[in-house]
Amino acid sequence: MKSFFLTLLFAAALAAQDKPAWIDNPQSQYSSAKYLSAVGGGDTRKSAESDAAAKLTMIFQSTIRAEQAVTDRYKELFTSPQNSTYEQQSEVTKNTSISSGETLYNFQIAETFTDNLGKTYALAVIERGPTAEIYEKKIAENEKVMTAYVNAFTGASDPVEKYASINAAAVFSTMNESLKKQLLIIMPGQTVQPAPGYDDVTIRSLLNGARKNIPFSISIANDPDGKAVSILKEMLTEMGFVVAERGVLRISGDISFEKIDLKRPEQFVRWNYNLSVRTSSNVSIVSLSENGREGHVTYEEAVARAARTMKQKIKKNFSRQIDAYFDSLVKK
Repeated sequence: MKSFFLTLLFAAALAAQDKPAWIDNPQSQYSSAKYLSAVGGGDTRKSAESDAAAKLTMIFQSTIRAEQAVTDRYKELFTSPQNSTYEQQSEVTKNTSISSGETLYNFQIAETFTDNLGKTYALAVIERGPTAEIYEKKIAENEKVMTAYVNAFTGASDPVEKYASINAAAVFSTMNESLKKQLLIIMPGQTVQPAPGYDDVTIRSLLNGARKNIPFSISIANDPDGKAVSILKEMLTEMGFVVAERGVLRISGDISFEKIDLKRPEQFVRWNYNLSVRTSSNVSIVSLSENGREGHVTYEEAVARAARTMKQKIKKNFSRQIDAYFDSLVKK
């Protein structure tokens, strides 16, 4: 037993031998006034760097809430032909993605060290001053694109074109709000003032108004109790759209709930939907189809669960496809 403890002590001594100060105190070499920093560890250099990057991004995660869907749309819109020059201007030293779908710019691995036991340490840093300049430039680029979309919205007369333009502007506004929050962490006290009339609150107000000018009509087959129409109306209302007898866009299709016997005590329902959205000129712009099953003690509750599940899935898929359609109108 004594030799075992001696071995442990010897191993600990080896691990501590010539250990760089930055492992326990990154600020000893990378002042917190100039750098954001985090230390990670792992069995390999790659795992240590990944751990350091993850710990560094944790500094930002509590303030960033950009959804992945918005981030994906931003990337698609930003790389469209009319915006390609902005993409070329936005090159930075290095960046890393974080769980919200956002990106940290100018992230670097500044130091690595492997001890005598084979454990590797890595120090991830973001240099505040140069990185703040990158963020300011990126925010300015986004605002320029956003302003162009707002101007297109103002100049358009067709409600679909107006909505497509302001919907795209809202994507850039959302991304800038996230970048501004990151900038405040990188350089506390540093803010970027939006151009008059182009702040996020104004953009959201214009978007909500434009959305209400694109009514949807609904026509569902085999819906005697109105359950399918009710699901779609509730979904559209939650998204800020309105439902009318004659819509600019038309949702048609069928939704069904079928009782199935799985030879179990619970009651089960199979649900299914096939939906399409068409323009006034009968062009299909959205096509949705999915099925599944839900169970519960009673048939009524199984149906209720199926309806909730179906609504969530329709809303997610509908939102993605309808945004893709509107974005395609402004990506010329």
